Amino acid sequence: MINLLPFEQRNLIEHNYKMRFVVVVIFFITILLLVAIIFLIPSFVVVSSKLKAAENNLESIKSTEGFKNDETLSDIIKDINVQVDKIALEEKDLSFVDQIILPVVKLKPSQLSLTEFLITHQDKNNIMVQVGGQSPDRDTLLRFVNSLEEVPDFKDVLLPISDYVPGEDIDFSVSFKIQI
Repeated sequence: MINLLPFEQRNLIEHNYKMRFVVVVIFFITILLLVAIIFLIPSFVVVSSKLKAAENNLESIKSTEGFKNDETLSDIIKDINVQVDKIALEEKDLSFVDQIILPVVKLKPSQLSLTEFLITHQDKNNIMVQVGGQSPDRDTLLRFVNSLEEVPDFKDVLLPISDYVPGEDIDFSVSFKIQI
């Protein structure tokens, strides 16, 4: 196609085109910045309010008795630990894991899965334990029950006969007593 415009006119049109393109790009960048600022305003408000709340909490903590008496934080922690130790349970009350759960888990065949432990105090020295789970077959369940019966501390190991009815994927519940 033949261009009938003189060279200066073509350069002027090209220059106008480039100027319009630059103006449109600047316009879109400005719009983008305004939208970004509008979206950042809620975050700024939330952060500034949380900062004020944290500063207020810090001031209220500094105004407590412990900090007014020039006590260090470690002294306060030591006092709290002493108070917690006074009300903590004795070690023998917390030894269920060592006396009951670990021996049962060690006796469990690998195919058998245990899903629940229910530990109930019957009296001061006797504890009733109920272990539930799922066995893939009767033989695995029978081996587990026999191994529980062989432990001298576990008394009256009981597996309800109804747990033997299904042939596969047996949901079971074994109960036994233990003396502490």
